[in-house]
Amino acid sequence: NHPPIPILNHSENITVKSGEGFSLDASKSTDPDGDSLSFLWFNYVEESSYKGDIKFQPENAHAVYIRAPKVTKTETVHFILKLTDKGTPELTRYKRIIVTVLPK
Repeated sequence: NHPPIPILNHSENITVKSGEGFSLDASKSTDPDGDSLSFLWFNYVEESSYKGDIKFQPENAHAVYIRAPKVTKTETVHFILKLTDKGTPELTRYKRIIVTVLPK
C-alpha cells in the first residue's frame, strides 16, 4: 500500500475578510493504489492566533464551507486536512492550510 496524496484545489495560504465565507477543497486528492479516501478537516487552534471556536459542517468531506470569524485585528486560523486511504494498512497524510482573516 502507498500513502494517499493530498491535493488542494486552492493555495495553502488564503486571505479572507472578517465574517466572509470560504471553502476548503481537496477533491483532487488521489491514492496511487486506487483506494477510497477518507477526509477529515479540523481547526488547529494551538497554532492559530485566533483562539475562538470555529464550527463547520461537514467535517468529513472532500470540501467544507467555513465562515471566517469576526475579528477586529488581523488573525490567522490554521486548518488541517487528515487524508486516509482504505488500504491495508490504512495510511494517512496531512496538509495544513493557513487562513489570514482581515478586519473589515
